[in-house]
Amino acid sequence: MSFRKSYKQDFEAIIFDLDGTLIDILGLFLERVEEVWQEVGLPLPDRNKVVEILAGGRRFWDDWEKLVPPDLENPEEAKKQCMEIDEQFWVKGDYVARVKLIPGAKGVLTALKEAKIPLGIASSTKWEGYGLKAFRDEGIEPEDFFDTVVTALDIPQIKPAPDSILECAKRLGISPSESICVGDAPVDVIAGKKAGTITIAVLSGAGSHEALSRENPDAIIQSVANLFEIVKIRRTPRGRFAYFRT
Repeated sequence: MSFRKSYKQDFEAIIFDLDGTLIDILGLFLERVEEVWQEVGLPLPDRNKVVEILAGGRRFWDDWEKLVPPDLENPEEAKKQCMEIDEQFWVKGDYVARVKLIPGAKGVLTALKEAKIPLGIASSTKWEGYGLKAFRDEGIEPEDFFDTVVTALDIPQIKPAPDSILECAKRLGISPSESICVGDAPVDVIAGKKAGTITIAVLSGAGSHEALSRENPDAIIQSVANLFEIVKIRRTPRGRFAYFRT
């Protein structure tokens, strides 16, 4: 793990990103993209470019042109085919069944809930479908753990804009400055800092250590399973207490 600085700070709630932070989906997403490209007859995309797009916060199909040959004939038709096939993969394929929580996430969420820490999700993706199923496969009813869930459907702008985090904090009834934001991509750190939260980056998703470090999060840890290595819960007159230690 690494830290921007060492300090102690009160917090009242924790706001989590979804894909790559609580849900283990990166490898599955890369596999899905390659299968779509094969079905359409396109050369396989560079995996590093796919990850770069995911880490950049733009909607995947907005940067589709970066993943196909520049001399591709009928690019709009090929894009349409890819999007149609991609949609079907999530509907009829076994992808949804294979989406799982990050190892150790359930234990961390259970401990946080037992400590009565308000929890929220601020995601740039949709919630229905694989998100719900991944939790329920672990015996978690999301409404029993999360006080609110904010998705791309609830906000005008996705990350790196702070809208989802600000909306999540508003629904939780707290100031963003009194919350911890946990995410796997540089855009999560950027959004959290714009919102004024404590920012913790995890290496379980699209963001590399180098890319995340450039955004100066307060801490970088391997995964959400390691959260309690740096966050210690202790009741104070104001609420709880977070330790960040070198």
